[in-house]
Amino acid sequence: MFILVSGMYHNRCYNLGISERKCTEGPAFSGCRGAIQNGLLTAIVTDEEAAEIMEVLQQTQELSITVDLEEQTILCGNRTYKFSIDPVRRMRLLNGRDDIALTENYRDRISKLKASDQKARPWAIPKAET
Repeated sequence: MFILVSGMYHNRCYNLGISERKCTEGPAFSGCRGAIQNGLLTAIVTDEEAAEIMEVLQQTQELSITVDLEEQTILCGNRTYKFSIDPVRRMRLLNGRDDIALTENYRDRISKLKASDQKARPWAIPKAET
């Protein structure tokens, strides 16, 4: 699992490669767009906190880090950091939902809309091929 800790102001992400225990810094994930779809959790902390987490992890390679998505906290060493995350992305991760699963939540509403549209615009429905 990879966790991106993003500074709030400089739009720079710090990649905490938890599975490989490598920490890198740089603009490779700048903006962190698409991170969730690529298996990356983006946890937004202040720039100072991101730098502090990176420093601690680089100094102590065997140090474990705990990320609690429900509480939105990062436990690193003896310090706990609160992080922010887009609420929709958080819900998606907590519930294991992708784009299709989110759309399926609206199946009843979509069916009702299609039925009312067919009544209102019968001419817009393609005719079945014979």
